[in-house]
Formats: sequence, C-alpha cells, structure tokens
Amino acid sequence: MEKNPATKTFRRKILILRIIGFVFLAFQLLGYLGATESGFEGKDTSEKIAYILGYNFCLWIALAFFYWSWNIHKAKKRAINADLINSIGEKEL
Repeated sequence: MEKNPATKTFRRKILILRIIGFVFLAFQLLGYLGATESGFEGKDTSEKIAYILGYNFCLWIALAFFYWSWNIHKAKKRAINADLINSIGEKEL
C-alpha cells in the first residue's frame, strides 16, 4: 500500500469534490431535460448573456469543483514524488 498517510486525505478530498461536481452536473442535465423554451426571443444582448450564464450556473459550479479536484490530484502527485525523492538511500523496513 501507500506509505504516505497524507494520500488518504488527498484521496478523500478528491472523491468528495468529484461527487459534488457530479451532483451539480446532474442538476444541470436535469435542467436541460426540463427546458422547453429557448428564452432568446425579443431579448437584448446583455439579457441573452445573463440568461446563458444563469441557466448554466450549475455547470459552472460543477466545472469549478472538477478543476479544484484536478488541482488537488496534482498536489497529491507532487507530494508522492517528493516522498519518493526523499526516500532515496533510506533502508526499507
């Protein structure tokens, strides 16, 4: 198994963030399935932009959680590599 106890906390954080991301993604997909109108008829450009940003709000949040979990995954890899480099020359138990 893994020697570094910090990898368990990294794994737990990544799992939680990905689950939250998938929940928000599911909310967004349910919103797409429930949409019946486009909502663009007779609106200004600023109102169209606000509609797109507001309608896809759960998607933006899901992408933020996936990006956050990706950054934590990179930090986990850096920590593991640092432990591997620091363990060069040490005796194994």
